[in-house]
Amino acid sequence: MRFDIAFSVVIALVSGGILAASPQVIFNNNQKSILSGDCVKVEGFYFGVGDSVARTRQSTSQDFAKQKAIQEAKSMLVNRKALEGVAWPKSIKSCTAKVLSRVMSQMISVRSKVSEVETLCVDEIERSKYRAVVFVAEKNLKNVPFVSFEEVKKILLDPHWLKANFKRFSQELYEFYITQKELPKELEGIDFKNWNSEQLDLFCGITRVVKNDVGMKDSYAKRESEAKILNNDKRDKEGNIRKNHESVTVINETIGF
Repeated sequence: MRFDIAFSVVIALVSGGILAASPQVIFNNNQKSILSGDCVKVEGFYFGVGDSVARTRQSTSQDFAKQKAIQEAKSMLVNRKALEGVAWPKSIKSCTAKVLSRVMSQMISVRSKVSEVETLCVDEIERSKYRAVVFVAEKNLKNVPFVSFEEVKKILLDPHWLKANFKRFSQELYEFYITQKELPKELEGIDFKNWNSEQLDLFCGITRVVKNDVGMKDSYAKRESEAKILNNDKRDKEGNIRKNHESVTVINETIGF
């Protein structure tokens, strides 16, 4: 009886290994979450998604776009794996870190040799726009280097990058910012959704170049005064202006006419 039980267990284990879900089945069961970027790792496999647009309808251009989509998918797969090593501070919400991690997967560049990355499909989702899905077993990603939090922080708080991407990810970038830096006093009590361009620059740390209008006006007034002196305007007995034409010529030469 004991032998029969042990034999049954062996059969069950072998059957379980044989009936393990294939990457295609796993993808079909999790297609929506994988394509949206919410899900990367499923049942021991990592999935990557990449898009590319062909410039023309010629076959060479279409083929190139397909290959580019595949390379993009492979890059995203490796980048997402590398970002798993980011030690996000506890002060940052997990949902915020998740969104920022997806954003960073498009910004970083990780070099690593990964073998046996397979293409699952390449579909034309729109006219001349292709989407590729690739996969690889988790064991083949052991050599992918992890990205540090400091590297991510450097990108997220870069003034010009922050300004360029703030509107798309305002909630997440604002939440991240206040965990790492002190909010300028001028912005306290003001909803970040209502910031104008000047306030956004202040938040991002971008110095605005302001023209000295007062100085320009003073300079203009000074030139006007000098012009009047050089013109030597005189009025005749009837009160009409009589200009010294030689003086006018001097003015023209002075200002480069």
